[in-house]
Amino acid sequence: MVNIILQSLFPRARPKPSAAADAPSERFDAQHEQGRLATDVLRRAAHLLAMATHDRGSADQQVQQFCDCLVQASPHLRLCWVWFGDADAPVIDPHIMAGPAAPWARDLHIPRNLLTRHGPAYKALAGCAPEPFNVHAWSLYPPWREAARRHDVRSVIALPLIPPMDPRRGLMVIYADTPDYFQAVGLPLFEALADLVGTVLSNSARNQQLALAARTDALTGLPNRAHAQGELLRLAESGHHHPVSVLLLDLDHFKQINDTQGHAVGDAVLVSCAQTLRQTLRRSDDLARWGGEEFVVWLPRTGLQDAQCVADKLRAAIAAQPHAGGHRVTASLGVAQWQAGELLSDVLLRADQAMYQAKHAGRNRVVAAGIQPMVTAETDRADAAVAVPTP
Repeated sequence: MVNIILQSLFPRARPKPSAAADAPSERFDAQHEQGRLATDVLRRAAHLLAMATHDRGSADQQVQQFCDCLVQASPHLRLCWVWFGDADAPVIDPHIMAGPAAPWARDLHIPRNLLTRHGPAYKALAGCAPEPFNVHAWSLYPPWREAARRHDVRSVIALPLIPPMDPRRGLMVIYADTPDYFQAVGLPLFEALADLVGTVLSNSARNQQLALAARTDALTGLPNRAHAQGELLRLAESGHHHPVSVLLLDLDHFKQINDTQGHAVGDAVLVSCAQTLRQTLRRSDDLARWGGEEFVVWLPRTGLQDAQCVADKLRAAIAAQPHAGGHRVTASLGVAQWQAGELLSDVLLRADQAMYQAKHAGRNRVVAAGIQPMVTAETDRADAAVAVPTP
């Protein structure tokens, strides 16, 4: 019974035309159509592959251009839409669409249920070979019926997208105004087009991974120094009309931990401290590993006094948290407010000098540029708790 219903929903046989709406928009010549698509679309695909290789534009932008090119190459193609996500997604909603029927596709939702999981979309998502099917104005499935009546759709194919370097899976679904269009033009051509889109997505995913690795510290998972410098320079170029403060934080006696406990313990302490800093900072604040046991924090819309308070919260959080193996560490922090017209190198230098003042004042302290070290009773207690002697 289910098979009979499915055959009614997704017929492979060509339906008998019965109205002017069934006529294609121009006389259909399969050989001419194949040559037109192969020439126009593949030429455009080569350009898109070059864009993906050199990381020009996002994957969505590249796939959108491809879909636009595909439907513009032939008046017989009414719609092309692309979706990507988890293979077990409960609903498929087109992400990218192009063609005269694109407004209709914006409202298209394909929930996973008893009937649709045997339909072309979910079968393609499961990796099944694509099977073109015909639709008509009396199709049992309402979306096909509407596509046929409103947009002269007569043939549909759902193609799986399986990018090799992307855990996501996807679909490319193409609609034509001619029955048996995809068989006539040739399934291998459309399968090759789907492979090209998958390659674009794969190249984009690889470039995103490389870009993320280039700006991420491999040990702590924090942004690295190069990322921090880039963000701070962009902040400088924007003019930062609101106050901005910069903090440099250095873990006290860290070399002693590496020398006495080993680098594995030292690495674990760094990871733990990075997590503590991230959890203590406000959402609006930014944090990066500056190098070694040193971290940099920049605080948008924060003046010097408020920045000093934030710094002391970070200092207290580091001192209170038992780290790897129960080790307790402390940190010295230097704070500087970025002055109007001041170079990035200058504000970093002032923060660095303030941090070394905190070191020389006894460690586990906050020093703001131009302000005396911040010393509290908690500072003295934390100093006494540090077992490793000051070198």
